[in-house]
Amino acid sequence: MEASGAVLMNVVAQRIVAPMRNIIYNVVDTSEEGLVLKPGDILVGVHDETGYQRLVYSNLDVDGGTAWNEILRDGQPSFAQLYKSNSVIDIEKVNEEGSKAAISAWCTLCPNHDHDVSSKQ
Repeated sequence: MEASGAVLMNVVAQRIVAPMRNIIYNVVDTSEEGLVLKPGDILVGVHDETGYQRLVYSNLDVDGGTAWNEILRDGQPSFAQLYKSNSVIDIEKVNEEGSKAAISAWCTLCPNHDHDVSSKQ
């Protein structure tokens, strides 16, 4: 991991490069290249009730209030669209599925590690 002045929370990845002023949370990544961000980038994993993870990118220079209805990246919903789609979900189910995805990724990335997390859930 290469991180300087970054905030990482609930992140599982083979490799993380967060050079400066980055925020990464709720991201599960099992790719060989891992997560490589540019200074100021924000990356969020938005999970749904089926366990599907949508990666949402932003940057510290983006004012979410001003950019509320903007598409910041091709194939990514606006903040308004995310808010609307998340208003009807079962958050407990989403948290459960996100946890399962993180544990599964951890087992894939570290197959020889003790993965008994049953007492921690």
